[in-house]
Amino acid sequence: MRMITLGTGHGNFTATRYKSATLFEIEGRLYLLDCGSPAAASLTRLGIPCRDLRAVFITHMHLDHVGGLPDLLYAIIRYPVAGQHADIYLAENRTAELYGFMHSMHLSEHPEYLDFRTVTPGRIFDDGVLAVTALPTDHIAGRPGEGPITFAYLLEAEGKRILCSGDLRHDFADFPAGCDADILMCEATHYRPERALEVFRTKAYKRLIFNHVHDPWHGEEGEKKLLSYYEDLPYPVEIAHDGDEFIL
Repeated sequence: MRMITLGTGHGNFTATRYKSATLFEIEGRLYLLDCGSPAAASLTRLGIPCRDLRAVFITHMHLDHVGGLPDLLYAIIRYPVAGQHADIYLAENRTAELYGFMHSMHLSEHPEYLDFRTVTPGRIFDDGVLAVTALPTDHIAGRPGEGPITFAYLLEAEGKRILCSGDLRHDFADFPAGCDADILMCEATHYRPERALEVFRTKAYKRLIFNHVHDPWHGEEGEKKLLSYYEDLPYPVEIAHDGDEFIL
């Protein structure tokens, strides 16, 4: 399994980090986790046609996680080939709005090439290569009476379990600590490192990779500072950068 962190920043672009998007390649199939801008351009520069994506999983509907979706949809339907299809999993039911935006750009819906689906808690995807389970978080407070609208995702493939945290609450209380995993990919913006350390000490991960990196942790000194909080953990801790490739 190969993972490429296309964008590892947060709500604002910086000189070194695009917004959140991570590509997974598993047995020759391609999947995208979040679609912050400019995900489609990053895929193109890697020589990866956007139409080759099998599925896109959005953790929540903030701009830095979904703002690159219009470009991606355009790329998927612009030059189609026989048999291509992508499922777009949205954390909220915003299909009508997305279709409206596509229409405003004079794009057709092309349901033969893509489907929009709304995420609900539990197993949402299984194509025999990758299984994905949605785990509710509280990064965005939903309206009364509606279900959760922010999610972490558990990815299971090739005998491995990868927990992708999505964005979390400031107190880290919604981190899915009850979910066991081999690898944790965790955001590093919305909480105090000391609070996360209390949880990480109780886990037996084999690897911890930080993405969605907050400004104070950018640059050599910032990265050293962030890693210093976790230096006593019994498993390796890394900070992802745009374009990094990980073999999981």
